Amino acid sequence: MGEPGKIQYWLRHKAKGDAAWHVLYGILLVLGGIVLMVVVYGLIYLFVVVFLERGVARPVIGDVALWVIVLSFIVGYATEPDHHSKHSFTVGTKVVTFRVPSIGLVAGINPFTSGSRMFTEGFCLGQRLISLAMRMFGSAYRLMRIDVEGCSAVIAILLFREGRVSFEELVKKLGRMDAVAVFRQLGDVDGVRFLASAPPGLSLSGDLRERLSEAISGSRLIS
Repeated sequence: MGEPGKIQYWLRHKAKGDAAWHVLYGILLVLGGIVLMVVVYGLIYLFVVVFLERGVARPVIGDVALWVIVLSFIVGYATEPDHHSKHSFTVGTKVVTFRVPSIGLVAGINPFTSGSRMFTEGFCLGQRLISLAMRMFGSAYRLMRIDVEGCSAVIAILLFREGRVSFEELVKKLGRMDAVAVFRQLGDVDGVRFLASAPPGLSLSGDLRERLSEAISGSRLIS
């Protein structure tokens, strides 16, 4: 098996393995988000019963708590940051712009932020976990459909070059391939770095270079 074939073999197995882990993490995050929302529901219900009941029917209290949970989703999605990175490069006189989806993380509750900000983050934490789970599932879906040939071609170019390779150069080397589609998919490959400073392009992390070198040498094809 030649070097391109070994890189394709490595990427195919890595994508399947990462997709499986993302699905598992997504399921755990959904369960964690549900538990948090149940806790919030219970706290709201308890608060209304103890402090505000005064003749309010218990079913009405339950409805109020449920609507507060719905409100947390609305507020959560309204304040959710954009989990895409935007990149641009020039081919000749044409400017090409594309966005790369990322999983992102759930920000912790910072006690040094304003009270309203801290309340919003805590109030929406269940929604944040479920939103992160959806991004995990989305990444798993993209990894299962990854263009192994195209992405392996770019990774091979990056592996045998020190430092960055510009998007413009990669487009020329990929020929008739849909370069932008390949660039987007590489956003789900851990260790591929998108560099925004001039000239914008891609590079590989040291850890990914080491794993790929081992795969090519035959000492380890799956990592």
